[in-house]
Amino acid sequence: MIRKSFGMGFAFCMANATFLPISDAQAQTKATVPDESLFGDNTVKLNEEDDLQLSARLTIEGSFLDDVDLDRLTNDSETRIQPEARVDMLYTPDDDIEIVASVEAGFDLDRRTGKWNSIERLEIRELNILFDDFLAKDFQLQLGRQDVEDGREWLYDSRLDGIRVAYDHRQWRIEAMWGREELLRANLLKKEPVRRKFDNWIFHAEYEVTRDWDLSAYAIKQNDLRATNLSPLTIGIQSEGRTGQIGHWLELARQSGTSGTRKLRARAIDAGLIWHLPLPAKPSLFAGYAHATGGGDATTDRSFRQTGLQDNEDRITGLGNVRYYGEALDPDLSNIEILTLGLGIRPTASSSLELIGHRYRQAKRDDDDVRGSPISAELTGDDRDIGTEIDLAFSTRLAKPLALEAKVGWFMPGKGFESGSKDAILAKIRVVFRF
Repeated sequence: MIRKSFGMGFAFCMANATFLPISDAQAQTKATVPDESLFGDNTVKLNEEDDLQLSARLTIEGSFLDDVDLDRLTNDSETRIQPEARVDMLYTPDDDIEIVASVEAGFDLDRRTGKWNSIERLEIRELNILFDDFLAKDFQLQLGRQDVEDGREWLYDSRLDGIRVAYDHRQWRIEAMWGREELLRANLLKKEPVRRKFDNWIFHAEYEVTRDWDLSAYAIKQNDLRATNLSPLTIGIQSEGRTGQIGHWLELARQSGTSGTRKLRARAIDAGLIWHLPLPAKPSLFAGYAHATGGGDATTDRSFRQTGLQDNEDRITGLGNVRYYGEALDPDLSNIEILTLGLGIRPTASSSLELIGHRYRQAKRDDDDVRGSPISAELTGDDRDIGTEIDLAFSTRLAKPLALEAKVGWFMPGKGFESGSKDAILAKIRVVFRF
C-alpha cells in the first residue's frame, strides 16, 4: 500500500498536496527517483554516476467561489489565480548523506469585492540534510525545513523547521520530531511577522500489516507560544488499506490538555469503506462517516481541534486528490458530523471522475462559523443542520508531461444558517507541466 508518513519529508518525492503520493519503495529509508505517475514528480537523474538529481514543474491554478457569505443581497465572490514554478534538488555526496532543496516562485492573485490583490512569493519549500545509519543501523537524523505528511493528510501536510529522528526497519517505521512552522521566514519577499507560533512535538509509529494495509499510532503535543494558553495533546490510531475489493480508512483521536483556563477533553472519528467493483471503467463505491465533539462548559472545552497542520486532502478512488470533507465548505473536523457517499470511475487509463455527496450537521448547536471553512457565514445556533454539498472531480493526463484537474463543489446551506441563505459554488482548475 502507498505509505505517506511525516518522514516522507526527506524523500525527494515532494509531491504537491493535490498530486498522487509516492510508491511503496519511495517511502522507505532512502530518497529515490520517483516513478512517473499521472500527478507525480518528474525527476531527472543525469546519469547513473551523478550525485545530483533535479526536477521542475510549472503549475497554474485558478478558483472561483460564489458566494462566500451566503447572502443573497451582496455580491461576495472570491477569485484566485496562482501561477508558480518549482525546482527540486537532491544531492547525495555520500551513501549515508542526502541534501534536499526545493525552491518555489510565484504570485497569488486574489479578487474580492471588485479589487485585485497580489502577493509575490519566493519560498524555500525545503532545505534539509539527512544522515542515514546515524549512530546505529536503520536510524536517521534529519535537520532543517522538512515536508511532513501522514497518510490522509488528516494530521499534517505542512513544512516544519526542526529536527527529526527515525528508525526504519522492515515493517516498522518509528519517528519523533520537534518542529515549528516558519521558524525562519518562508516567503523571502515579504517581511510579515509569523502569526502561527506553535511548538509541535510529534511521535508516529507505523506498522505495515500487509503490502496494502498500514496501521499507525501517534501522539502530538502542541503549545501555542502566544497568550492563548492553548496546549492540546492529541493521541490516536490510523488505519488505511485494501483487502481484495474492499478498501478502508480509519481515524480515531482523543484530545486533552488546556484551552485558555479550561481543560480540553475532546474526541474524533473518521471511518469509511471503498468497494472496488471488477467491471469495465473500474467503478468504485465509497461511504464515510466523520464526527468530532463540540461544546463544553465553564471548566471543560469539548471542541475537538485538528492540528492546524492538516490539509484534509487525499485520493479516494481517482487519480488526483480531493478535499474529502467537501471542496466548497471544506471544514475542519470540529463540532461537526459528516456523512459522505460517492462513486468513482476510470473512463480511460489516464483519467478519473468522482461524484461525491456530503451531509453536514453540528455535533452541538452553536452560533459560530464553521471552523476552517472559506465560507464566512455564521450559524444561528437554532438548528444543527449545516447543509449538503455535491462535488464533481475530474483528473486526466493531456500529454506525457501535462496533467489537468477540474473540480466543482455546490454547497447548499441548511436550517442552521439564516433563512434564505444563498448556495455557494466553487469551481477550480489546475494545470501542471513537468519538465
